[in-house]
Amino acid sequence: MDNFFTEGDRVWLREEEQYLPSTVSSCSGGVVVFATDYGQVYTYKQNALSWQKVQPMHHSSIRGVEDMATLEDLHDGAIMHNLFLRYQQRHIYTYIGSILAALNPYQLLPGLYDRQAMEMYSRHHLGEITPHIFAIANECYRSLWKRLQNQCILISGESGAGKTESTKLILKFLSAMSQHSLEVSCRDKASHVEEALLESSPIMEAFGNAKTIYNNNSSRFGKFVQLHFSQKGNIQGGRINRVVRQNPEERNYHIFYAILAGANSQQREAFGLTHPDNYHYLRQSSCFSEKTINDKGTFQEVLNAMRTMQFTEENINDILRLLAGILHAGNMEFMTAGGAQVSSKTALSWTAELLGLNSDQLAEVLTHRSMILRGEEISTPLTVEQAVDSRDSMAMALYSQCFNWIIHRLNIRIRGREDFKSISILDIFGFENFEVNRFEQFNINYANEKLQEYFNKHIFSLEQLEYNKEGLVWVDINWMDNGECLDLIEKKLGLLALLNEESHFPKATDDTLLEKLHSQHSKNPFYVKPRVAVHYFGVKHYAGEVVYDVRGMLEKNRDTFRDDILNMLRESRLDFVYDLFEHVLSRNKQDTLKSSSKHRRPTVSSQFKNSLHSLMATLSTSNPYFIRCIKPNTHKMPDHFDQTVVLNQLRYSGMLETVKIRRTGFPIRRPFQDFCSRYKVLMRGVLMPDDPKGRCVQLLHLYDSSSTSWQLGRTKVFLQESLEHRLEKQREVEVLKAAMIIQAHVMGYVARKQYRKLLQCIVVIQKNYRAFYWRRKFLLLRWAALTFQKRLRGQLARRAYSQLLEERRKREEEKHRRRMEEEAERERQKLEAERLSREAEARRLEELASSASCQAHVGDAAASPQVLEELESGVTLEEASAEEEAIRPHEASQVEEILRLEREIQALQRQKEQQELSLTEASLNRLQRLRDQELRRLEDEACKAAQQFLDSLNFDEIDECVRNIESSLGVGEEDAKQNGRRRGTDEEEVDEGFGADDEAFKDSPNPSEHGHSDGQRTSGIRTSDDSSEEDPYANEAVIPALPPTTLLHQPMPPPAAPPTCHSVSSSGDSAYRTPQGRV
Repeated sequence: MDNFFTEGDRVWLREEEQYLPSTVSSCSGGVVVFATDYGQVYTYKQNALSWQKVQPMHHSSIRGVEDMATLEDLHDGAIMHNLFLRYQQRHIYTYIGSILAALNPYQLLPGLYDRQAMEMYSRHHLGEITPHIFAIANECYRSLWKRLQNQCILISGESGAGKTESTKLILKFLSAMSQHSLEVSCRDKASHVEEALLESSPIMEAFGNAKTIYNNNSSRFGKFVQLHFSQKGNIQGGRINRVVRQNPEERNYHIFYAILAGANSQQREAFGLTHPDNYHYLRQSSCFSEKTINDKGTFQEVLNAMRTMQFTEENINDILRLLAGILHAGNMEFMTAGGAQVSSKTALSWTAELLGLNSDQLAEVLTHRSMILRGEEISTPLTVEQAVDSRDSMAMALYSQCFNWIIHRLNIRIRGREDFKSISILDIFGFENFEVNRFEQFNINYANEKLQEYFNKHIFSLEQLEYNKEGLVWVDINWMDNGECLDLIEKKLGLLALLNEESHFPKATDDTLLEKLHSQHSKNPFYVKPRVAVHYFGVKHYAGEVVYDVRGMLEKNRDTFRDDILNMLRESRLDFVYDLFEHVLSRNKQDTLKSSSKHRRPTVSSQFKNSLHSLMATLSTSNPYFIRCIKPNTHKMPDHFDQTVVLNQLRYSGMLETVKIRRTGFPIRRPFQDFCSRYKVLMRGVLMPDDPKGRCVQLLHLYDSSSTSWQLGRTKVFLQESLEHRLEKQREVEVLKAAMIIQAHVMGYVARKQYRKLLQCIVVIQKNYRAFYWRRKFLLLRWAALTFQKRLRGQLARRAYSQLLEERRKREEEKHRRRMEEEAERERQKLEAERLSREAEARRLEELASSASCQAHVGDAAASPQVLEELESGVTLEEASAEEEAIRPHEASQVEEILRLEREIQALQRQKEQQELSLTEASLNRLQRLRDQELRRLEDEACKAAQQFLDSLNFDEIDECVRNIESSLGVGEEDAKQNGRRRGTDEEEVDEGFGADDEAFKDSPNPSEHGHSDGQRTSGIRTSDDSSEEDPYANEAVIPALPPTTLLHQPMPPPAAPPTCHSVSSSGDSAYRTPQGRV
């Protein structure tokens, strides 16, 4: 080997029965130094090396491969080195054909499981892109429709290898694929199923997982999920046995720590919750918290998940109450006093209150055993140890039934149709080997043995059996068969059979059980009998030798949950506790040693065995996919690869044999006719033989002429996965082309059909639209005509109404104007008549004075007093005349004011008429209102002015003056009569005239009476009530009535002449004149 070694060469160094990837760091002086990739350094003399010690490394092993079935170096070291290279590059997934090896990174890898990753892997086949757990889930989903067969995914590995997280990722991907395949209209209906399926994981983990030495989130139950497409259902769980005790550095179920960390103050007070170290069931391991576990956040997450799963608030409160009752039950301690007695009364009272029980009855049941013998109830006191077992069995039963109730509720929420094809996912508890292994570890490892047997059966046994049956050229591959180990456990007189047999004997003990096991199986190569320890036995499992502690196995297997405890719980005041145990079967009423086996109550191990066999039967009808989870180290540290730990897992899981059979084997097999039917699309345009086998050969030669990836058996075609992937990919391309052609023709047919239908619809639409259009147009025109007519009639009516109003207004204004003019004229005439009357009276007085002075010379002295009195009255009349002359200018100004207001009214009316011609109807209405307001204002002002004018005339004073003048004239007339008698009848009386009591101008009313009502003077404005009445004095001027004294001295006018009233004075002029033509 002198020419083989050079510095820098990559080689395999065989050391300690394993191949180590190494680099030749130096080769000089006959000494070769090897540096391994794991940090070791080995030095050898060159002449001591051989080909068995050092082997060259193939380039595929130097770079690393994504599919280890393509490795040229076939040994455990090459497999482990390939995983190591990919682990350093943060590639935690690696293929072995269709089997996935997954390393637990113990950290979150950004972008590895986001939405983009799911969409990318959903569009590619297995092996087209980098390995991923989504690719396995996608291939399983495709096979569901490709093979029309139920599929299953089995996730195996040690505790802490990442099985639970892998299960959640697969559920997440399949839920996304299910929603993506649904129609948009169905997504809302089905979304609650996927949401419920994902939300069930936090609840199941909180109630079924616990912290162990090797795993902070170890599954303490088996979870088997079946997804029925497009509906989902059925979650099943194993027996729960971890409520009572923990190993050092372990914790109880997560939910206990979560409720203590996350409960609010009200819940703490109601349930009596404190710190975890105050509870016996939690403080045995002295491990109360874990840095990687957020107990408070877990509590809120569980509550939110329960609400999403439609748990009511009452349900949630009942569950929390039950959990608190279990914690308090663990704190009940016992002492010996004529038998076991409860010494911790506080814990007893809390337990009884939270579980709805009577505290005295609870203490009695836990410390005494009741049996019915020959119709009589017999109560036997228990020892302290037996009372503790009764307490623990009650706590286990409460938690187990609560967990089963939760599983039942989850199954109801996500239940689906059972007749659909399904994808099943099995997440079973991983293989465990602790310092102290008990009954729980025995059952867990037994389940892993069954799962490994299923793996070996499908990967090795059935595979090679099929090769030999079909006559393939094949060299058998040896693998580690665990069938003999399973025979030791479950066959007749095996470990389980002996355990169940001893459990039915009340006097049997752990020592008698161990003695039977040693005597029956000490010579079995898979059974280990320790030389020193007296309480242990061992089993050589496929994953290694495990030593079990026999102490407590019989008691746990018997299930010491007695009937009297069951009956007590059924009498609970709480409906929730009663419902949990309503359908739980009790033991036989008579407890006797001679009971037949068919009446015996099944043990825990027998129930577990039956459940496991039922699970395997379900899996045997499905096409399996395997995910092997690998733990890189035992310290749960990220970026740390322990080659010893990984190599051990690779060896006991049969990873090398799996690589060999996947590399050289033909895992894909199809009958000739099925193969031709599926891939005949690839042979279009090629002349094919008549027989199916010949067609298969011709097709396979097109894609692999070397025949290394396929073989023909007697009835089937055997393919390697790589060739099947190529055929499927090419088939998908051809099917896509054919689908496009079919779609083109179908779409053309549909388009033509739709076009003809569209033409027909267009004709119907046009016909109906034309009818609709013309009808709408007719209705529109009709409506327009009616509207036009309505508006026109309204306009004409409003115009006629406006004209009538205008005419009426003009008539009213004309009447009002004439009335005002007449009033003014009458006032003027009245004032003029009064003036003329005063002037005539003054002249008459002057004449009387002059005549009196003339007569004074010829009259006697007796007339002197009368003359003096007339003179005095004359002076009084002169003063009245002066006052009247003083107020006459004021009266003239008021008359002028009235005339000015009338002219302003007429000017505003003309302005208004001009503006109305250029304004709209709304503006006209507004102006009409403004005009009416202005007219009312002007009329009010005119009325006030007229009223003030009438008030200023002061008729009361004039009447007083007239009465004074009449009285004076009456004295003068008497004197005149006396003088006449003295003169005799010298003159002849021409006309008698009017007497003082005669009515002057009888047909002409007094101006002071016209326009008055109830003694009130009018302003000359007529109201609407008398607007229609014709004014009898509208065209006539009225002469004011003269005072009676004036009329007395006026002669009667001639009949032919117009009536004229005058008084003859010395100058021959008449005192009062009436214009011609006036009455």
